[in-house]
Amino acid sequence: MAPMMNLEGILEQWYNFGFFSYVLPFLIIFAVTFGILQKSQIFGLEDKVKGINAILALAIGLVSLQFGFVKTFFESIFPLFGIGISILLVVLIFVGLFFSGEIKDANLSWLGWTIGGVVVIWAFIRWGNDFGVGGGVGYWIQDYFWTVVFIVGLGLLIKAVISPNKKGTKGNS
Repeated sequence: MAPMMNLEGILEQWYNFGFFSYVLPFLIIFAVTFGILQKSQIFGLEDKVKGINAILALAIGLVSLQFGFVKTFFESIFPLFGIGISILLVVLIFVGLFFSGEIKDANLSWLGWTIGGVVVIWAFIRWGNDFGVGGGVGYWIQDYFWTVVFIVGLGLLIKAVISPNKKGTKGNS
């Protein structure tokens, strides 16, 4: 009788086989490249050039795995992506605590963009520190944080000054 395997054992076997290091990154790169080629229709109508798009996406996917950089990048970025999604979920739960009724009525798109921007910046900081890209993005942010805050604040102030008044002004008649 064969020994029972749990999910952890199966995932470990897949890891040892290279499934997470090569197969999944290849599939992601292939699918994204093929989708972009199909959607952009660079080579013409999608019916006639589907084979060409598939061959190009296959080649790009295989060439990208030639060196270990993609493997290392994916090992670094996707756990951070999972943490970012978890942070987004917690923020949405907290938003649900403070908004009663319909959240659709409250214009919260700024919240999503802000959280998304913070998560992307955080991921780039971590990625830069993991790979030593340019001394790490974290050092750049340490050096220029207040400059960026000042420029963003100045931009928001200028926008507030030059944007039209939302309460329509009517003359006395």
